[in-house]
Amino acid sequence: MVQKEIPGFIAIRLEVALMKEALSMVQRGIASPEDIDTVLKTGHPLNWVAAGIFERVEDGIGWDLILAGVQRVLPDIDSSMDVMKLIQEKVNKGELGAKSGKGFLDRTLESAEGTRRKTANAFIEIEKWSQDSL
Repeated sequence: MVQKEIPGFIAIRLEVALMKEALSMVQRGIASPEDIDTVLKTGHPLNWVAAGIFERVEDGIGWDLILAGVQRVLPDIDSSMDVMKLIQEKVNKGELGAKSGKGFLDRTLESAEGTRRKTANAFIEIEKWSQDSL
């Protein structure tokens, strides 16, 4: 529950922050959209299914290690609004994703439906796991 009104509420704001950095890494030539998606589908964020970010830090990592990591990484996190240009270029070219068949990835309405099904099935499995662990 948000404790004061803000644009986007909690989940959308977190998603926008992640999207901004992902776009920045693509724009800066650090990683491809495919590689970023692979990391998000198979890597670190899967930990958040079982425990939230604050639970993980306080029950396992510790704020001392987080501080050390943040001091090293945060200065390199993109704070500019340059990614807006990248998004605007895609929109101007009509590269909207599955709606147009092209975006950063070649997508179709069929691939979009497959992604929706895959996501729904993952949520079903997570819910089953969650209920089993009660």
